[in-house]
Amino acid sequence: MACFVCGDDLVTYGTGADEWRVGREDVKAQVEWDWSQSESTAMHLDPVAVSCAGPVACASVQRDAQA
Repeated sequence: MACFVCGDDLVTYGTGADEWRVGREDVKAQVEWDWSQSESTAMHLDPVAVSCAGPVACASVQRDAQA
């Protein structure tokens, strides 16, 4: 959860239609579910793109297929 912004306006989108989450508690529940379904506990994200405008920042990442 340290990778996510603090505050209840946090929004994440997953790969499934039912994986839209709003707020830290919902995002935490999704992250815990995702990791419980995984055999891996590490990931390499590359490339990373960050865009900022005033108090708003957006990040976009891809999982490195070579990792």
